[in-house]
Amino acid sequence: MKMKGSSYFFLVLVLLGIVLIYVTFRLTGLTQVQTTYARLLPMIMSIGLAVFAALGLFVELRKRATEEGPAGEEETGERRAEAKREMETIAWVIGYLVLIYIIGFVLGSFLWVGAYFKAHNHGWITTIGWGLVSAMLLYLCFDFLLGVDLYEGVFYIPLYAYLP
Repeated sequence: MKMKGSSYFFLVLVLLGIVLIYVTFRLTGLTQVQTTYARLLPMIMSIGLAVFAALGLFVELRKRATEEGPAGEEETGERRAEAKREMETIAWVIGYLVLIYIIGFVLGSFLWVGAYFKAHNHGWITTIGWGLVSAMLLYLCFDFLLGVDLYEGVFYIPLYAYLP
């Protein structure tokens, strides 16, 4: 059975998740309590990445095993459309990472969710509403309840100074 490009992508994500789990366990240099909280978000994200990428790889390999015959013209068009959707998804993820790096988690999440909803033909009220909901949930869960200071970005926004 020949693997497709998306199967290799899932395999790389599984390996990346495993490496990130290992790196997170090796995090040192802080007190025990600080180290535990500092590991929490990366550990959750790494485990989720590894598990969901492994599931995606499994589904992709099973689907590939059940396919029959050579690819026809219609299948080639479907594959191109699928590749286009995958590239769009990768672009959205990279855009989110860039936003987090530049302006931080909370404001980056608000802008990214808003841009995503607006790009998919939703109204302004829905766009702003879901952006606010995502930013507030992120802030409440991690910064307020868990006391974990989320990354504030390269361009520190003065708004963060007023948050508790």
